[in-house]
Amino acid sequence: MTDRLGGVMLSGMAEVQGVENPEVQWARGQFALVVEGQNARIHPRLFRKFVTALWCVYYSDQDPGISIDPIGPKVDKHLVRYIGRVVNTDLGRVMREADYTMKKWAVGTERPDYPGFQPVDGWMRHYGPVAIGISRRFWFVPENIRFRRGGDLLLFDSGRMRLLTEYNADGLRGQASPADQRFADFFTQHYQALAEKYPIYKELFEYAQLVALAKYLKQNGVPLHWFLMAHKDLVLTEDSPGTVDQLAKASDYFEGLQIQGGVNLAAEAQYVMDAEAVAALQRAWTAQGGSGTVGGSGGQRTTGTSTADTGSARPAFALSRPVSFAVHGRDYTVLPQ
Repeated sequence: MTDRLGGVMLSGMAEVQGVENPEVQWARGQFALVVEGQNARIHPRLFRKFVTALWCVYYSDQDPGISIDPIGPKVDKHLVRYIGRVVNTDLGRVMREADYTMKKWAVGTERPDYPGFQPVDGWMRHYGPVAIGISRRFWFVPENIRFRRGGDLLLFDSGRMRLLTEYNADGLRGQASPADQRFADFFTQHYQALAEKYPIYKELFEYAQLVALAKYLKQNGVPLHWFLMAHKDLVLTEDSPGTVDQLAKASDYFEGLQIQGGVNLAAEAQYVMDAEAVAALQRAWTAQGGSGTVGGSGGQRTTGTSTADTGSARPAFALSRPVSFAVHGRDYTVLPQ
């Protein structure tokens, strides 16, 4: 059983075009999850996270995000602003906890057990203050999320999370102090290692991939209302708080440090064509006694940042059972839904 989702397969996309009841077409095995590993099965927790990401993306016109901001002077709470349909969901929880933990580390009220890590105040000791008394903003974004796409098969290829920063003041947005930038760069460069020690950051990147997959499905017009209604009880929920405690720590060197945070999962994914993936799946399907052509052929569809030959002609079959294949040194299993 695997906890790594490798992608999706949209076999049967062309059948949606012009039919009176597309949900019925998709309910007949036209949508499949791709997980990593030979003869693998998806971990129930990961499946629930995927359903949660789908729910947040499909039923909102805004991309998922979160912002933790000061309420006002002498108020010891910060406001949690949930962007998109993420309030009371596990996606909202992960973004909030990842952001709040980062802010604790930035301010210095807590410190990760990681060599070389310093709060912003520590970097200011080296670089000096630039604009004391001006609020700073730090927020996470997915960066270089890339998928390999062949026909109607989409496989995750690479990507990472990046911590951005800027002054939160008119006339200074887009600019950052050297100390703030150094803190953000260090976090980005060591994100994967930090995620191994602090799982909330592994969850954040996992959700970034799931949101990217969900956006791909939505942008391609895949009608998954039937799927979401059938699995609505699997959406991971929480009782989302509207505020969190203010973080305050006197600087060891300077005064007037304020920090705002956030997470924005709105970045568009990049797609590169990969005919080899479709060919590998076709060979595996044929070897297992399957007939017909997998993955679609011909036509164009525009998604994200590229337009490519994605297979909008009607495939000859719909996957009716799991099939495993290998490509680029990785093993995958397609699981029809």
